[in-house]
Amino acid sequence: MNKKAIKIWLKKRYVAFIPPVIYLIISFTGLAEQVAFVPDYLNLSKSNPSDYFGLVIGAIASILGILMAVVLLSVEFSKEKLVGNVNINPLDNHLIKNSLYNSVNLIGLSFLAYIEVTSFDTESNLTIGYFIGIYFMFYIFSVYPVIKEIIGKTSRIKENLELVNSLNLTAFKSVSRYRFQSGTVADDTLNKLQKEIDEYILTNKITSYEKINTQILGKVFTELGKGHDRDKCDIILGALTWIWRENAKTAVRVNDTNYFELVWNSVRDIYLYFAKYKIPLLHLQEIDLFVGFEFMKIQTSHNISLPFMTAIDNIELSFLANLYNNCPEENLLKDLNRLYDKNETIEHSIDLELQWDAIKNIIRILHKIQEAAIQLSDKDLFESSTRKIESICTNLFWQQNNVGIKQKSFLTWRTLVSSFYHSSEALKSGLYKNTLDSFHIPGTFIRDLIKNEEVDIRDVKVIITNLANYIIDAQKDGTLFVGQGYGTLVDFCGIGIHSLKYYQENKKARKSINYIIRVLQNLKKNIEKNHLPMEREVYLHLESRFKHFVKVAVDHDGFLENENPVKKWNKIIKTFKKVPEVEEREVVKWK
Repeated sequence: MNKKAIKIWLKKRYVAFIPPVIYLIISFTGLAEQVAFVPDYLNLSKSNPSDYFGLVIGAIASILGILMAVVLLSVEFSKEKLVGNVNINPLDNHLIKNSLYNSVNLIGLSFLAYIEVTSFDTESNLTIGYFIGIYFMFYIFSVYPVIKEIIGKTSRIKENLELVNSLNLTAFKSVSRYRFQSGTVADDTLNKLQKEIDEYILTNKITSYEKINTQILGKVFTELGKGHDRDKCDIILGALTWIWRENAKTAVRVNDTNYFELVWNSVRDIYLYFAKYKIPLLHLQEIDLFVGFEFMKIQTSHNISLPFMTAIDNIELSFLANLYNNCPEENLLKDLNRLYDKNETIEHSIDLELQWDAIKNIIRILHKIQEAAIQLSDKDLFESSTRKIESICTNLFWQQNNVGIKQKSFLTWRTLVSSFYHSSEALKSGLYKNTLDSFHIPGTFIRDLIKNEEVDIRDVKVIITNLANYIIDAQKDGTLFVGQGYGTLVDFCGIGIHSLKYYQENKKARKSINYIIRVLQNLKKNIEKNHLPMEREVYLHLESRFKHFVKVAVDHDGFLENENPVKKWNKIIKTFKKVPEVEEREVVKWK
């Protein structure tokens, strides 16, 4: 433990050391002999020290036992009624902490005095006796506010729980956007709860407001039931977003990021509830509108980025739960099948199409988090959301599930292309200097899509062509990163190089490789036209990529050098111009 940590530790507990220090001064210095601590008004000198100090020890032990019983009962009540199995530390309350310090001090000092003082015939012994007595009286008076605080807090929690238990549709409607409808009965229950949560936020009582919100959410689920009544869902969830909105304003004032994480966790729980009971996600529009147009804006406008990390995992869970358990079957979606087969025989169902659109919109929240990361200049957040998008797409394809191949393919190309767009925007915004960290190319996953016979070639085309366009733009802007064996260009070329083994028998592989070669030719042409020799490093790297294609094709995949496509690639290699070495700075020698 360093000096700074020791100072902090002592600062928090200095009150506990004051009584022992006073006792040591009285007991082991000559101060008490010269100046009496207090005149012997109570004739303490005639008392028996053993009986006196024994009485103090017994009284303190009894009071301490009562105090601990009250504390433990309060904690157990809170666990049962409010916070489930969450650990509660009673020492977080400074009154309880100080009372325990005083109890230990009094018992310890009284025991020392019991051993040390055999009679009250000296000024020192008499002063010790009065000191213990005064300290004991102070302790008695200090116990009252401790018990009052504990009982008062327990009573307040009980009142809050009773308010939550009294919530009904009328209470929810009173604060929803339907409150102005004729016949609506006024009910201020949620207003009272909102103010209580505000108070907990302002006093940093995180456990209390977390679990009150959890109880409210439980009441929401009870009122929602199976979620078949859309109007009822709108009323209840609209009221829930109202209380979130109002409490979020208070959380902003005290920079309480934990409250925003609480809301993201609640959003996840609601999505999971809808997935469990297969409730139409159209009934969730109040939550969607709040999250997309208000809640995220509150965070970005006040530079609150940390809760978005919690949001990333929660959105993944929400999306996958509804995709796997609450999604229409592929062969029932007319618009989706039109994209692939131009199948007009499927009957159009508005409800199913809306459900499919709502599921697609869940994952769009991750793209909005990417936008928020750019706005907040948070690289960790941007990279975490980008990696999560890739992880979702990968797991969607390779984990066992009942999602159709067209659904998987559509979600994959649309999600990846949108992620590439935001990577480009992050680069343009100045969040990154080059493509190395802004673009994360899921090369292995794209190669697997090429190899998968079920995946339509058009899906692969959209992914690779969009990625190529951003790479070309980056080269023109001078932000394309090339490195020795790693980097954006290496990853992009790797998609084609590792697909060479499927070149002959797989049309997707053949088309993809040929397209990548044309992209490299385009980059070569642009550099030769406008950027040579400034782009010397990229130009040389392009040449090495062509040579690598030839080497892998001939040495590992059975291609012949005098046959296409290797013959064609060799011709391209021969067209590369010689780029002069960078001239070294001329040095004038010292003579």
